[in-house]
Amino acid sequence: MTNDNLFVLTENAVCAAAGENGLVSEAYHYHLAAGGGRFRAKLGIHAGERFALSPTTIVALAASCELLHNASLIHDDLQDGDKYRRGQQSVWARYGADTAICAGDYLLSASYKCLANAQTNQLGKLISHLHDRTAVVIEGQAQDLQSDALPRTSTAYRRTAEAKSGPLLALPLELAALAAGQEALIEPIRSATTLFALGYQMADDLSDAAKDFKAGAHNVIWMFEPETDFQRAVIEAAHLTRTVLQEAKEACSALPFDLGSLMVRHADKMLAQLPAQEAA
Repeated sequence: MTNDNLFVLTENAVCAAAGENGLVSEAYHYHLAAGGGRFRAKLGIHAGERFALSPTTIVALAASCELLHNASLIHDDLQDGDKYRRGQQSVWARYGADTAICAGDYLLSASYKCLANAQTNQLGKLISHLHDRTAVVIEGQAQDLQSDALPRTSTAYRRTAEAKSGPLLALPLELAALAAGQEALIEPIRSATTLFALGYQMADDLSDAAKDFKAGAHNVIWMFEPETDFQRAVIEAAHLTRTVLQEAKEACSALPFDLGSLMVRHADKMLAQLPAQEAA
């Protein structure tokens, strides 16, 4: 089965998990219709193919990770007060906070249902691992929500960014490794993906730097005193982001089974979009 066919099956599984009736289902389908790169699903498909997992198992892992990611987005928009995502109103802004909470909770539960379809004798480990990594994401989100009270240091920023973004990017590869009986690869996968996730979050912050600076929101630029010289802070943050992404590329390239190649290509795209290294 081709990669494209697996992606279509995964997308169908993600959409089907929401059901067809009720306000929560409507809110979730509305959220999905806005698009998104489905990057975590693609990571799961890529890793599953490299480990020669069955198509059914690959779709189960990829869809589970994508459902979990979208659950986090719906809740994140509500907690951050973001009224728009991907060019349209966020779920809470359109349907209200109560429906957004229910929609996110539903997708979180649906991710476990999708994972249960995996054809592997490691299913118990997969379910436990999904919970463990979700717990880290929740803690990272809690830290992010308290960021105003945290010191504006590289250590504090890194800890929050890695906890919030890292697990959901590592999870597709980790689940595939577990399903394939390659538990020894979990640590190198996590190490490389954590670096990638940090660079990913930093690059994402830079794309929102002006908006976050105006709102006083948590952003990588705060490590460089943007209130004194905003443009210089952006340039310094971009330099640090470039360094982290280069380190991430090296770590991802070193992963066996070609597991890191999608992240390497994505890191190259992010590097190309970073602000210039020197002020105009």
